Amino acid sequence: MKTKEEIKAMSLREFVFFLNSLTTTELIRQFPHRFHLLSGSDSVQESSTKLLANDAILWDMVKDKAKEDYNNKMLPYRENIGKKVRKGSITEKIVNRNPFKSGFLTNTIKDVVMHDLIDEPAYTFIEDESQVECRRCIIVDENCEHPLHNRQKGNRCGNCGEYLPTT
Repeated sequence: MKTKEEIKAMSLREFVFFLNSLTTTELIRQFPHRFHLLSGSDSVQESSTKLLANDAILWDMVKDKAKEDYNNKMLPYRENIGKKVRKGSITEKIVNRNPFKSGFLTNTIKDVVMHDLIDEPAYTFIEDESQVECRRCIIVDENCEHPLHNRQKGNRCGNCGEYLPTT
């Protein structure tokens, strides 16, 4: 028997494997009051209806776990909606000069979605409908005054990514 906390901590894959590993009796013990129990007095029709209902309950449990995992993955990025971002590298948070499809160096986040190709959280933007992986985007400080300690290689501001004139 697993505790509710252990089940909640499982990934979707682990949860499905866990459900598949349980016998019917173990399922009923693990999740009491969730399944329809068969009795000897049930007709064949009643028994088959209860078995189909139990399959639907299992499927609903898997779908609920999938929704929970999806929301947990997207939640930290949703708080950035409405902020301006620039493109950067995934491994190091260094702003690069690649523009978005809109042609701008900064875009405003409209929503967080799952990227069509890589199945990772991605931002969509008000300026265009492109999808850029969230890990590649760097939040821009709109009130940047280019303090010297924020400069990086190439005289670039580490806060907003703008190239600064050499003095």
